[in-house]
Amino acid sequence: MRLRSEPTYLLFAAFSWFATLGYWIRRLASQWLVWEMTGSFAWLGIAAALQAGVFIVTSPLAGTLADRGDRLFLARCVRLLDIASALAMTALIAGGGLTLPLLLVMIGVFAVSEGFWMPVRLSLVPSLVSKDALPNAIALSATLFNLAQFVGPAIAGVLITRAGVDAAFAVTAATFVIFFIVLFLLPRVSRDPASGRAKSFLRDMRAGLDLAMRDGTLGPVILAAAMSSLSFRAVRDLLAGLADTQFNAGVDGLTWLASSIGIGALIGATMMANMADRWSLPHVMRRSMLANALLQLGFVAAPSLPVAALLAAGMGMTMTTTGVSGQIIMQRTVSDSARGRIASLWSMQVMAAPSLGAWIVGALAGWFGAPAGLALITAVFLLFWLFSRPPGQTNADQREETT
Repeated sequence: MRLRSEPTYLLFAAFSWFATLGYWIRRLASQWLVWEMTGSFAWLGIAAALQAGVFIVTSPLAGTLADRGDRLFLARCVRLLDIASALAMTALIAGGGLTLPLLLVMIGVFAVSEGFWMPVRLSLVPSLVSKDALPNAIALSATLFNLAQFVGPAIAGVLITRAGVDAAFAVTAATFVIFFIVLFLLPRVSRDPASGRAKSFLRDMRAGLDLAMRDGTLGPVILAAAMSSLSFRAVRDLLAGLADTQFNAGVDGLTWLASSIGIGALIGATMMANMADRWSLPHVMRRSMLANALLQLGFVAAPSLPVAALLAAGMGMTMTTTGVSGQIIMQRTVSDSARGRIASLWSMQVMAAPSLGAWIVGALAGWFGAPAGLALITAVFLLFWLFSRPPGQTNADQREETT
């Protein structure tokens, strides 16, 4: 495997897994708190929309800063914010001072750190590996991310039921501390000579958006990924309500469904790690999106929790093959001088689009129920899929032939 000769990246990837584990524990614990306080799909959707709004504002700022400044320094700052916010949540819950407004404020703080972290992480990875090893590095990152997606909810479920939600946030803080320390062990990353402060901050930000809109590969790939995230990844923000209302399974059902998505995602990431160099990535992306739509239609009609968990695993797998193939196309296409800004747009579709989708489904749930809301948003995606071509097919395939 090419990554064996990339010790800096392997150090980064191995210990970033702890922070990713903390992210999933925090995500599930926050979702459960909203559901426990309100019992409302609408409030789950509002919380998700809040995350999306904050992410949309912060992510372009982070991407531009990553292209103009020290990416490693930014990474350390984000992890420090994660540690402080996790400790604050632990204290609020343990002291009995957490209210719904305060919870929403803290969810907004979490979204700030997430909005900064993903563009910084995506722009850092190509600086830590050789060009030939980049597809393997992206696939390994996805594998570790989704391993955490499987393990994190399981740990969160045990912590919430046996020790309380405050314990879940305390463990989250510990995972962030581990990675924060490791960030000081990494060498200073090299940068493209074209990177830097050639323009004003706002002009740099606008230039990144213009690049994505003009490029025949980047724009279609990001648009297709955004539609997929809006339609399919939104289900993760609604699992607490679905587990409780559709299957009467409470936090145990939430853990099962979230972990099933994680297992499927891990399988998908492993497939991409082994086959990314051999497959036509645009076609992998398109077929994965179609499979995801069909699986989600089956999920909303599932007669029992075990059937839903099996379908959720399939959804996790196809979400991941969609995301990894799209990210490899994106990373191969963009230059290092614009990587942070394009990564911020990619991050917005990964993190903000699902939250917007959850808000839409949450609103529809008040009229038709959550399963029908998910079915409607899936039907809209299928119309998009029918009238679109494989994202970035021509340009991406030509680039792949020359790399």
